[in-house]
Amino acid sequence: MRQSVNNSGKKRDKAGVKLYIILPSVIVLTIAILFVTWSAIVPLKKIKSFNEEYSSTENQNPCYDQPALSNEIRELTYLTAFDEMAKSDSIGLVINLADSTAMLAIKGVVIHSAKIHAISNDGFLKSMNICSYQNLFSRPIAILSQNATIEKEPIQIKKAPKNEEEALANAEHPDTTKTIQVTDIHFKLAIGCNFFIHDASVGCEKANKSLSTPGEIWKNMKRFIVFKEPEYEPAIHICIDNKDAISIYRGLPARGQIILRM
Repeated sequence: MRQSVNNSGKKRDKAGVKLYIILPSVIVLTIAILFVTWSAIVPLKKIKSFNEEYSSTENQNPCYDQPALSNEIRELTYLTAFDEMAKSDSIGLVINLADSTAMLAIKGVVIHSAKIHAISNDGFLKSMNICSYQNLFSRPIAILSQNATIEKEPIQIKKAPKNEEEALANAEHPDTTKTIQVTDIHFKLAIGCNFFIHDASVGCEKANKSLSTPGEIWKNMKRFIVFKEPEYEPAIHICIDNKDAISIYRGLPARGQIILRM
């Protein structure tokens, strides 16, 4: 009798241990599923919002809602934006993802061109309907902020030498043994989109990885815990040569503009 009681007690203990292990796992899995689902819904809501905001033809460009002519419409939109940028006296950035080219242009003249080695985007901007696409990309987009791993204007202040000997003593010679300074750039665009340029000198893995950074995921997890909707901003990542990244970042004015051809 006692042995039977002991056995039943042991079974209850084992069942309790299993429940103790399984229940937290189920809770964590449920929260993870809810978080992923919620995060997936946010971009869809953003697409709907963009389409509602930019698809209106009132005071906008004529809308050619013809799926069969999608590529031609995108090219026409790109040329319209390029023509608009040519009216400005400032240098602008032109990103043509269709032919993998990044350019600096002023007054309609291309003054620097770079090959894009890798492109990664979350498909958001290409998911817009064609009318919204036309209205959004038919003009240059303002760059609200620029950040990079290099200085924008590398200025050195030096006193003029008093004589030839002092000039020779203070002369600087380039050190070719120095490693290349990695140039990663982040542009914040006025349309609520992020644009990243990655340095190919250290490989293009960053441009090929997931667009959500650990910081963004953690920030949204904290918002999810307090029942706030995750934040979402579309992003485009490209990878170009180091010298091209430096030229683009330092060539653009502080309040620059960008044209995107998807």
